[in-house]
Amino acid sequence: MAAYLLDRDHFASVPRTVLVKITHLVFNVNDGFMPHDFDVGDHGTSSFLVAAVHRIRILDVRIFNIDRHARNLLVRKLDGVGTFGQVEHIPIDHGLCLPKSLEDPYFEWIHWPQALIPFFGDEIEYINHLDPPHDSEMLRIELLMI
Repeated sequence: MAAYLLDRDHFASVPRTVLVKITHLVFNVNDGFMPHDFDVGDHGTSSFLVAAVHRIRILDVRIFNIDRHARNLLVRKLDGVGTFGQVEHIPIDHGLCLPKSLEDPYFEWIHWPQALIPFFGDEIEYINHLDPPHDSEMLRIELLMI
């Protein structure tokens, strides 16, 4: 939920996330929550827009997501065509973000050509307008366990 709350203005497209506690086994299901066509591991990265990759990078570094791999970055085709065209990235599974201790992170995108291109324009503006003290207080209010 912290990833969703910190994804200000839906910049990196983290899906709406709520915090719930469900203990009954009938609710122990982990598929079908976010409509998508495939994940990064099934698609490859050559058609990804630089701006989309940059937004995931900014999010992952900001929340220190130590587990961004191909299976937790979903891809939805926007053109509805069977070939690779316009796609939307859906970052999911933020269970290993904001860790209690710092470990070596793994960012799948670090190997992608788009990650070698410097931030620009609205990305720099977004970064410059981040307010860590405000975000920290917001997380303390919204997520009492932090």
